[in-house]
Amino acid sequence: MSIQINKVKIYKGTQLKVDYTQFSSTGEKDKDAKDTYPHNIHEDMVVAFAVLDEHLTHLTQQRNSDGQYATSEVHCDGFELQHKNDSGETVKLIGSRHMDLTHKTLELTSPPQTLSDMGVDLYEYDKRNKLRLTFKHWRRRGFEKLMSSPCTKVS
Repeated sequence: MSIQINKVKIYKGTQLKVDYTQFSSTGEKDKDAKDTYPHNIHEDMVVAFAVLDEHLTHLTQQRNSDGQYATSEVHCDGFELQHKNDSGETVKLIGSRHMDLTHKTLELTSPPQTLSDMGVDLYEYDKRNKLRLTFKHWRRRGFEKLMSSPCTKVS
């Protein structure tokens, strides 16, 4: 039995919501499921998501009044993976930006980015390769294992 992660989101700042597809040992789709982990997620999960803040800022063109990227104001708290695409697997980052002047929160979703080395994205930006490497690193560390036990520190 294996699982394929489809969407992950930090919920209420301390919990993790995961949408996934479960496959049987023969590789056939078993079921789609959603889980919310009731325990607080571990700090290294929060740190892992914080790495994505810069990417969400660039992909959604969030700038401050000086024209600089507003990385400190943007918070990525999730992502959605698309597994079947002409150019391979893609990821959309999900998050928000708190607007200090209006005291409102702007919900953000990035355009899809190809995770494979092949394929062309409509929204090219300087750090795209760094985003790909982040997800490759998570895959090598056992991405599904990381997401299936977010309340445990992963070495």
